[in-house]
Amino acid sequence: MMAKDETLTEERVDTFNALNLLRQSSYLAAALIEPNSDDDRWAKEYIGECLASAAKRQGDPARAALLRTAFGLAPKARKKSSVADVGEMTAWIHETVRRMGLIRPPAADTSADELARAGCYRLEEAPSLEAFFAAAPDLTSLAEEAMDLLAKADTRTQSVGENDRVLEQAAKSALTLAYAAIARVGLWPARTERDLHAKATCRTILRNRVADPASARAVAAMAYDLGNGVAGQSDRFKVEPQHANERFPGQG
Repeated sequence: MMAKDETLTEERVDTFNALNLLRQSSYLAAALIEPNSDDDRWAKEYIGECLASAAKRQGDPARAALLRTAFGLAPKARKKSSVADVGEMTAWIHETVRRMGLIRPPAADTSADELARAGCYRLEEAPSLEAFFAAAPDLTSLAEEAMDLLAKADTRTQSVGENDRVLEQAAKSALTLAYAAIARVGLWPARTERDLHAKATCRTILRNRVADPASARAVAAMAYDLGNGVAGQSDRFKVEPQHANERFPGQG
């Protein structure tokens, strides 16, 4: 659509911003959440490998390495070429088809009722996406939520006994939720000085908490990179801080 009318690029830029933010959020969530099944592990590895390979093809090895850290991917080993047994190939093809079906978008002719039963809903048109992008979350509240969750995670970690799996999982969950909040702060462009201060607060958290899992810290780092990319689009997101010292690309 934009190729046919270049004026739509400026007019519909927030449609792209909304779609990009939703897409990147899904990737970051996949990297941050701990898999609960073989299908979860396969999906996480598949998404991570695809993104890391794309970054490498685009000549960005630093981003490829960050993606591999975020998704917990081991360095790729060169595999020896071998021909599998026919029976094994058949089983592999069936399993691949099943798993690809789990992540494949619904067919274009799928009815609304069928989509609803499957728990899927079509994205609204451009105005709704732009309304979503305009209704940014309160970044200050997210930063405060992250700090509260990190405090709870630390307290529970210190109290975990030798066989206290429930408290151990509670500590891990609090840490995951905290980094999810930090990632949201990073993803959304600052629109006010309060937003900018919230971003600086979360940056400080990341600098100080070097003992946290490398994968969670990598997710947060990617979120900030993506958010800075959106903020650098135009002067709309340039905020001149009056009381904060830290600045970000595209924000003054």
